[in-house]
Amino acid sequence: MIPVEELIRSKLALLLWSENGEGEDEAAVFVGKVVRSGERLSFQGQDGASLELEEEWLSRIKPVDAKLADILMNADYFLPLSVGPLPPGLSASDFLRTGLRWPD
Repeated sequence: MIPVEELIRSKLALLLWSENGEGEDEAAVFVGKVVRSGERLSFQGQDGASLELEEEWLSRIKPVDAKLADILMNADYFLPLSVGPLPPGLSASDFLRTGLRWPD
């Protein structure tokens, strides 16, 4: 795992994976900085998006390989996450807004 002090103020790419309506994989990249919020770490996107980084995600953060630097917007590190539809019985109002918007 990358030391927390190394992550703070580093450039982080969130690599989000999802399945579209046709069953094909899609990906989106969001770039920002890692900041400390009290005892927690957060992702602060360049576009104002904000997302608390869950403790169990920290071990999944990896350095960006030079071959992927362009795709991951020259970030220092990246965090792959999968996203999907809302679980049955829940609505968007049951979740915190992050400000992340899937690209068109």
